[in-house]
Amino acid sequence: MSSARTTPIAFPTNCDDVASSSGAKATDLAHILMTNYSRNALPEPAPVRVEVEITIQDISDISAITGTFVIDYWISAIWNDKRYV
Repeated sequence: MSSARTTPIAFPTNCDDVASSSGAKATDLAHILMTNYSRNALPEPAPVRVEVEITIQDISDISAITGTFVIDYWISAIWNDKRYV
């Protein structure tokens, strides 16, 4: 496995300054954050703790005859990347 080197990112202290000075929109935030980011580089040498949440949005079409139901759910994976802290 190869390791990738990343360069620290200088973040503006005020997001309003970014939007007003460069014409950036809120949708450009991902582009700003991903500049010089390597998705192949490990966030840290130790294992990363990932929390997984499942939120049930709706349960419908319950059938007592077949024992089935339809469910709408949302899955979230949450972790901290020390490169952004």
